[in-house]
Amino acid sequence: MSSDFTVVIAAAGIGSRLGMNLPKSLVEINGRTVLERLLTECLHDVADVRLVVGFRADEVMAHARSVRNDLVFVRNPAFRDTGVRHSFWLASRHVSQSCLFIDGDMLIDPESFQDFRRAAEKTEALIGVTPSASEDAVYADVDAQGMLQRFSRKDRWAHEWCGVAKLPPQLFNGQGEYVFQCIERILPAPAFTLRAAEIDTRQDLEAAKAFARELDARVARSGVLA
Repeated sequence: MSSDFTVVIAAAGIGSRLGMNLPKSLVEINGRTVLERLLTECLHDVADVRLVVGFRADEVMAHARSVRNDLVFVRNPAFRDTGVRHSFWLASRHVSQSCLFIDGDMLIDPESFQDFRRAAEKTEALIGVTPSASEDAVYADVDAQGMLQRFSRKDRWAHEWCGVAKLPPQLFNGQGEYVFQCIERILPAPAFTLRAAEIDTRQDLEAAKAFARELDARVARSGVLA
C-alpha cells in the first residue's frame, strides 16, 4: 500500500520513566530497535517521513540513516522543556493536509497498522486506541459506534490513547501541553483499535518484548514481513 501523506514521528524525548538514558526509539526489542521496526515494517512505502529528534539527536539520526536514507529530520532544540505536542507542531507546521502522527516509542503490529491506514484514507481525523494495559494510561471513552467521546486520567475505560493518529496539523498550534488535550478540541471523532504496545516504563518494555516475539514468530511462519 503506497501513500503520499506525511508521517511525523516524535523521537525527541529523554525517556526518563524508562530510565535507560537512551531515546526510546533506540531501545532494542528482540534484536531490532523500535525505530527500525517502525520504519521497515509499517512505513517502508511512505515517501514523506519526518523524524523529530532532540535527546542524543546525532545518534538517532545516524541510526535512522542506516535504516533508510531519505528521511527528513526536524530538530526540537527545546526537547528538555517541551513534549510530543511541540515536536508534532515543529514537523507539521507548514503542511496543509492531515498528517499521520506517531509517538516514537510505539511497537505496532504491521497488519493492524495497514488496516489503520486504509481507514484513515476515508476521514480527516482518526484516533488510534488500544485495549487498556499500560501503567500510566490516558483512557479513551469509545462508544458503540466507534466514536471517541472523551479522554480521562481517572476513569478506567476499556481503551486508552496509544500515540498514533491522523490529524490536522493546526491542532498543535496553540494551547495544550499534551497531544490528547489537543485532540479533545475535535471530539467526538472516529477511533480505531490498533494492536500496539507503548514503551514508557520497564514493565511496558517487558510487555513489548513479548508482543514483538509474537509478531516476529508470525513473520517467520509466513516468510515475509506482515
